[in-house]
Amino acid sequence: MDLREYETAKFEMAEIVRAIVGSAPQGAADISDAARDLFGRLAEDRFNLVVAGRFSRGKTTLMNAILGTDRLPTGVLPLTSVITSVAYGSRERVQIDPEGAAIGFEIAMEALPDYITECGNPGNVRRIRAARIELPAEILRRGFYFIDTPGLGSAMAENSRTTEAFLPQADAAILVSGYDGPLAGEELQVARAIGAADRPLFVVLNKCDLIDARSRFEVERYVRARLEDVLPRSPMRLFPVSALTGFMARMKGDRAGYAGSGVAHLEEALTRFLLEEKSRVVLGGLMRRVGELLERVESASLQPGLVRRLAALSERLAPRRGAASSGGPAKTRMEDCSICLRVREAVSDFLRRYQLDLVTQGGERDRLAAAGGLCGRHLWLYASIAAERDVCLALAPLVERMGKVLQETPSTMADAKLDSTIAVCRLCERQRESEAQAVTAFIGRLEALRTGAPGDLPSVCLPHLRAVARHATDGRLLRRLVERQTDAAHRLAEDMRRYTLKHDGLRRGLATEEETRAARNAIAFLAADRSLATDRG
Repeated sequence: MDLREYETAKFEMAEIVRAIVGSAPQGAADISDAARDLFGRLAEDRFNLVVAGRFSRGKTTLMNAILGTDRLPTGVLPLTSVITSVAYGSRERVQIDPEGAAIGFEIAMEALPDYITECGNPGNVRRIRAARIELPAEILRRGFYFIDTPGLGSAMAENSRTTEAFLPQADAAILVSGYDGPLAGEELQVARAIGAADRPLFVVLNKCDLIDARSRFEVERYVRARLEDVLPRSPMRLFPVSALTGFMARMKGDRAGYAGSGVAHLEEALTRFLLEEKSRVVLGGLMRRVGELLERVESASLQPGLVRRLAALSERLAPRRGAASSGGPAKTRMEDCSICLRVREAVSDFLRRYQLDLVTQGGERDRLAAAGGLCGRHLWLYASIAAERDVCLALAPLVERMGKVLQETPSTMADAKLDSTIAVCRLCERQRESEAQAVTAFIGRLEALRTGAPGDLPSVCLPHLRAVARHATDGRLLRRLVERQTDAAHRLAEDMRRYTLKHDGLRRGLATEEETRAARNAIAFLAADRSLATDRG
């Protein structure tokens, strides 16, 4: 099961729940309440991945490397006793939750050290309960919540107590130790607690670049032996890394350096765990609850095929021997169409000049009247930027002419005279000209990006994609553009279904900006920018 299949299974399960609600007798509040709870669980899809370890082991540097950011504060001074979670967001954002307060407040990322580090908030004198960071990192979009805990074994005993108290909320943990003093007492205690709770544990040995090969072998043999004593029934997940090397390589875009640091291997293991273990555990539990809900609805009222749909979905989710995970997440976002943006800008520039000409030049007003005005869409667009006085001045000759036309038209309206009162809308002419120019410029831009990845190509709506296809001569380049938009369309559909789930589960507050804008983005993708839509042949 890959990440997209996981998302599809969630959405299909939600559709089955909606169908169950539709089949339930009217007024069945218990069914509605149970369904709403299921929607909420499907919408949250949260998985707490706690990062723990002694002070100065490099936990935050490791997280920065995996997330591809330099925004989580690191330094020689420890974090204060504040739990810091890192979740997905459409934009960078930091929420601070004070102790004893129902509502938190937002701060700038640059101010974060003033709230969560011992240097900026010694002894947690600000009384901060938790900090929540939102970043547009792809691994977070699929449900991982990275939890950065205060360092164990620092001079501040409160830090260790805070970390230990949070461990029961962990769905899995990354324990960061090091080759210099591996698996210290507090770290071994964390490993034992995670193992006793039957939670997956990823053990990281950091700073592998500071030790020779022979010593590395000895340390890793020692650590494996200790872990076998503490975690006799759990699979061995041990990862030698250099978090600093991985972080520097990630920030430079050095793929080879990132792979050589060992952090890439850890990231792959986390993603594989997300695919193969976490997804099946989550979906399996939800599947059982959907089945229980289905049993509570009388069979006579059920929509045909619901039981079969649930059984088919259960069969698809069953693990298959030898099945390999493939197909990563869709990373390409649906952005505003490049051609729409260019045409809209050209039309807006023309309209600004034109509305000034209508005010200052009587001849332009007469020509507008003789042409029969503008089309309805562009007439409203003109009225949206012009002052009422200017509209009266500019359109009075046109309205007067139309009065004369009506006076001369037979009462039966059978005469074709009314059909010919509008000749050619000036703005429609300008729009067609600018659209042709924008399509040509877009194709030239594609050719300049010939060697890049599909995700590097500009976005385009479906109507303008058809226009590009009619004029493009390079079939391979066009296929790459279609591949880019296919990836973006899948991601957009996921955002739309996620927003629906959060709405139905009363979790709209969890919706990202991408999900909130998904409805508008979908219409713009399918039908182009609203201001460019035509309303006549």
